[in-house]
Amino acid sequence: MPVVQVPVVPVRMGGAWLLVDESAIRRVAGNPNGRCALGLPQVSRAETIADPKKLLKEALATAPELRGRRPKRLNDRFSENRRQLLQRLETDGPVTRLPSWQAFVGSVADGLHRCGG
Repeated sequence: MPVVQVPVVPVRMGGAWLLVDESAIRRVAGNPNGRCALGLPQVSRAETIADPKKLLKEALATAPELRGRRPKRLNDRFSENRRQLLQRLETDGPVTRLPSWQAFVGSVADGLHRCGG
């Protein structure tokens, strides 16, 4: 039986993937038509962000454009919001321009090909 290798995606790169779709962040935050700046990087710079998780958390807290105690509750829901973003990740959207995504897709395709898939 052939050995099957599974690519491991660094968490940091996975975090960068979630920073490239501003409209998805706004939808998950409950304010799809929001206009305030979220401080997101250009797609070409997303993988250079030192702490993408922190930036995503800030963007998710800013996107609803709320004040007072409600932003804290949004921070408490960060894990759920991040899960929703991962589930809604547009696999043919802006993420396709990231080298880490391209490498991931290539590794998965190669692995499937070697397994006869």
